[in-house]
Amino acid sequence: MSHCANDNRDAFTYTMAQLDPKVGDLKANYDSIKKAHDAARIVGTALVITPELSLTGYPTDDLTLRPEFLDNIRDYVAQLAGDTKDGPALIIGAPWVVDGRIYNAALTLQDGRIAHVNCKHDLPQYGPFDDPRVFASCDFGAPITIKGHQIGLLICEDAWTTTYAEHLKNQGAEILISVNASPFEEGKEDARHAIARACVKATGCPMLYVNQIGAQDELLFDGASFVMDHNGDITTRMPEWQEGINHNAFEYIKGQATPIPSFIDLAPRLDAEASLYTGLVLAIRDYAGKNGFKTAVIGISGGADSALTTALAVDALGAKNVHALMLPSGYTSDESHVDASFTARSLGCHYSQDLSIAAPFEAIKGELKKRWDASNVQITMENIQARLRMLMLFAVSNEENHLVLNTSNKSEVAMGHSTVYGDTAGGFAPLMDIFKTRVFALSKWRNEHTSPIGYGPAHIVISPNIFVKDPTPELSPNQTDRDLLPPYDVLDPIIKALVEDERSTADIIKDGADAATVYMIQHKMQKQQFKRFQMPPGPKVTKRSFNKRERRYPITNGHVPMRRPV
Repeated sequence: MSHCANDNRDAFTYTMAQLDPKVGDLKANYDSIKKAHDAARIVGTALVITPELSLTGYPTDDLTLRPEFLDNIRDYVAQLAGDTKDGPALIIGAPWVVDGRIYNAALTLQDGRIAHVNCKHDLPQYGPFDDPRVFASCDFGAPITIKGHQIGLLICEDAWTTTYAEHLKNQGAEILISVNASPFEEGKEDARHAIARACVKATGCPMLYVNQIGAQDELLFDGASFVMDHNGDITTRMPEWQEGINHNAFEYIKGQATPIPSFIDLAPRLDAEASLYTGLVLAIRDYAGKNGFKTAVIGISGGADSALTTALAVDALGAKNVHALMLPSGYTSDESHVDASFTARSLGCHYSQDLSIAAPFEAIKGELKKRWDASNVQITMENIQARLRMLMLFAVSNEENHLVLNTSNKSEVAMGHSTVYGDTAGGFAPLMDIFKTRVFALSKWRNEHTSPIGYGPAHIVISPNIFVKDPTPELSPNQTDRDLLPPYDVLDPIIKALVEDERSTADIIKDGADAATVYMIQHKMQKQQFKRFQMPPGPKVTKRSFNKRERRYPITNGHVPMRRPV
């Protein structure tokens, strides 16, 4: 506590612990919390604050309902409470049973015991959230007392309106603390600052906002925890996409809590491309690591999606742990061989084009001739090739224990421009919420920059030729994406309007989009829900993704939008 160790004025010292928990791994999460607590004990802070559900990870979903899980939680809470006998107080998050009901609780551990139990009042049930499924809502609580100071404690959604914060102020709170597992989406950090500023303005209290980082299945958490003073100015900001501990203090001047130090303590804020790219790196790293994979395998085609996925994988896992397989067919061009080789070798990962689907494809065609003339069933033949590639990838995965990374982007996922059990398959789909136009933008960014958490090299890693050639699946002669889809700069804004903004077809057409194109996209997107339902998980990074937690459209759906005059 170098900022205030020699300060004799009344000060409230604290440690913010920005952690990356693994859902259900109580021992590992306990160790992480204890490490932060031990660090705070050394510097002498009064309170350690950890994120929402820090002991269990978030979201726990139906794991919350398991009796043995709840029993184990109590055991670890007791251990953590014991750790506070000769150290700082500690705020942790965990599911907690009170009178037979399970709450999302923030537990204040102090002097070897559970001193306060604060439960979440506002339970979100929108987008990817479904808290009321497993948690009960509680009444507004009272401030907690730490070293004689009154702290108003809010749990994530409780801070998204000012009502609870104002209640705590009226009950005597001097400082607001918001503990969070707030998932990332582009623009979300500015939204968090806005809601914190509203609470500060309504109460006159400064706010400590502690967020988790990491990835859990389809959710990403970016951290960027912060302190906001009573004027609404941010005085401390922790890094994005990295665990960290921040020791700091408030001093009381004329009864007003004011952050120490008086200088600004801000971690650099990443620009939009850097933050998104780094989040995707962490998504792969956490999904692989938390599920027991050290390595990944990718079908690299010479196109933009597989090139970006390979770059992300190398940045996430290290070049020696990434295997890029070319898997050529009779339709694979020399240009694709060159581009795939350039990308893989520039990244330094394992690269192979020894395995080919050409011979198996001919064998299957030969068998199917017993039923019909294979020369007259082009789409079927294209799908067989895509499935053969995935068969090869999973064979290598099974034998060598690699995570299979799917390379589909949001544009393809929307339009069903994919093959069931072919390029819809895989273990994890890092680009599932990334439009094709953004794939190109991120690829260009990576050729000019490195991620702050990445392991990959600092030079051009994606073949520049990828940016100028027509995208193609190369499943039949002279084939390009434009044969089946509108240009991506036309397609992507319409999909965004339909999916992320939930706008009507009529409104999109009023804004200038071609009516026939809009109706075609909406109709085709609706018909492909069965494919999306079978996609592997992938990280949510936009306001609304296709993941199963968030967009719940029926597979069997007979609605046909009526064409209305504009």
